Parts: sequence; structure tokens; C-alpha cells
Amino acid sequence: MAGVVNIRDIDQSLGSSFQIKARVLKVHELRTFKNNTGKLFCVDIFDATGEIRLTAFNNDAENVCSIFKKDQIFSIVNGKINKANKLYNRLNHNYEIIMGPMTIITQIEDTSDVVPTHVTLMTFDNTIGVIIRIEDIVDIVKPTKTLKLRDVIIADNTGIEVTLTLWNEEASVFSGKIEDVLSVEKGKLVVYKKGKKLSVTQSTVIQINPNWPEKEVLKEWYKNEGQYQVDRMDLTQSSNSLNKLTYIATFYNVCCIFFSITDNAYLTSVDDKIFSQIVEDEKSTKRRLDEIYILQEQLQSEIIELTFKKIRLNLERQAVENRIINRRQ
Repeated sequence: MAGVVNIRDIDQSLGSSFQIKARVLKVHELRTFKNNTGKLFCVDIFDATGEIRLTAFNNDAENVCSIFKKDQIFSIVNGKINKANKLYNRLNHNYEIIMGPMTIITQIEDTSDVVPTHVTLMTFDNTIGVIIRIEDIVDIVKPTKTLKLRDVIIADNTGIEVTLTLWNEEASVFSGKIEDVLSVEKGKLVVYKKGKKLSVTQSTVIQINPNWPEKEVLKEWYKNEGQYQVDRMDLTQSSNSLNKLTYIATFYNVCCIFFSITDNAYLTSVDDKIFSQIVEDEKSTKRRLDEIYILQEQLQSEIIELTFKKIRLNLERQAVENRIINRRQ
């Protein structure tokens, strides 16, 4: 096996024998498929070159789900490299790594020399800023459920404001305060004529006062300049009470449709019949996607198990052959 491989260089040409060293970006919950047909566990990791998802199924998922902790660094040796399913995996990598019986996971010393402390901010989806406003929770009533939404507005020393939209539990348990520094990694960016909005997805990682070098710069800016700029902005906005956004949300993972309301506009609503049809189409689409995803994961899990079994049998055969040769000598 060659030396440590950079995440950006991972593809199927490596086979199943390789090593990477990476920091944990996000640990997903252990999931059980419907009717207890299997289990799935995912963890997102990154190094200085990129990010990738690790996935495990069934017994392997149960064995590794308690190992990974956010921000810790691990060495991962061996695994099966699959094409990433972009329907469920929004990370910026074309592949993902399937962990199996032959995968070796080892926690290593945490130093930024090995792996940086956060993903490089290459796109607006990853950003950091000072919290300047926290809106109250708003209930969005749908025919089958009620969603909770909370907007958190952050700004930085360039004068740009961005609204982060939190949903459901994350909206309810949000503990940030005005003047805190907030970082968002892998947010879903939506751009409007009047601004930008980041929405939370399954891959999003939110940290309050993270250990990023930008944090102290932003805190100093807010203390000396930013809070006064925010006061002036609030005075301007108070005379434009209709300059807001109304949200009509469709929900699979987190997917949002937004309509803007201008000063002279009146509130518009979606025709009830069309809206009901959209809701029904959404339900049927989600059901079918779930069915396909479960079938796909079952087949993928079987392929992985057979692949690792083939590797194990090959190693055992070689060992037996070597013993036979040694006895004959």
C-alpha cells in the first residue's frame, strides 16, 4: 500500500487498499431502514484538499457509529470506493468510501499540521460572521405537518449580511446570542435581488464561536465598528416594514421555495388546488425515492459484503498455500 492519499485524489483506481488521514466534519445519526431491513451510518470528513463521506451498513454501521467524534482526526485504512449518490450526498466529491470488515479506523493526535481545523472557505456555502439579529420562531402550517422556522442574520467586516434559516429542532434549540460568531459549513445558498439566504441541509455544520482564525478578527470588528453599522441599518429597515420574505416550504431533507414581498406589493398566496397537488406529488415522490433508496442500499450492502468476503477468502487461500509449500520444503 502506498502512502497517505489526499481526499481530492480518491477515486476507484485506488482499489480497496489505501490510507487517508482526515478530521471529522459531521457525524450523522445511525439510521434504521423501514421494517428493520438494515442500518446505515455516515460520517463526513475532510483534509486540506477536500471532503468526502464515509458510509457503513448493518453490522459494520453498528460497530463504527460510536467511534467517530466531531473535530477528531482519524486514520482510515481500506474500504470500497463508490460513486457518490448526489441525491443524498451533497458533499463536494464524486465518490464516497464504504467501510467494511477490512477497514481499520484509528484516532490520531489532533494537530492542525496533520489536518486543518476547518474546511477551506472556497464557496459562499461555507461562511462565518457575527450574529447581528435573531428572529423569533415562526410556525409554517402544512396540510400534514407544522414546520418551525427561525432566521439568524449574520454579517462580516465587508458589510455583507446573510440570513441563515434554521428548521424544526435546530430552530428550537439554537443557543447563539447577538455578538457571537457563527460559522456555517455546507449551507444551501439561495440568492435574491435583495440578499442571500443560507438554509440548513443534512450536511450542514453550524458552530457558535468556532476555533477559526477569523473569529477574533470578526469580534474586534463588531466591537469597534460593526454594532454601530447594525444600529444604522435597523433604523433604515424600520421604515420599510414590508421588506420581508414570506416562505412557502416544501420538505424533503430541506428544500425551500421562497417568494419576495416588496414595499408596494400585496401578499400573494398559492392557489389552494395547485398547492394541494404539489403536496400530493411531493408525498408520492418522497415515497418512491425512499423505496428506491432502500433497494439500492440493500444491493450495495450485499455487494460490499461479498467483495470483502472475496478479499478475506483470497487472503486465507494464500495463507493455506504458503503453509502447504513450507511443509513440502
